[in-house]
Amino acid sequence: MTLAVGSSSFKLFVSGDRAYVADATEELKLLEAMRKGSTMTVQGTSERGTSTTDTYSLAGISQALAAVASNCK
Repeated sequence: MTLAVGSSSFKLFVSGDRAYVADATEELKLLEAMRKGSTMTVQGTSERGTSTTDTYSLAGISQALAAVASNCK
């Protein structure tokens, strides 16, 4: 599975119904890319071989991350 924001791309791994950054050292880079970006695209292939691409708006991500940071102390 791959997540792209602008020209930055991040490999993800899947566990159950969730996806995580494959390289933990890339997490902060992903968050920074999300803050600066306008959309992110996630591409993956299911166990059955079905390829899927989803695009998400990043509008409001900075405010959402700030709220998480202030409420999760």
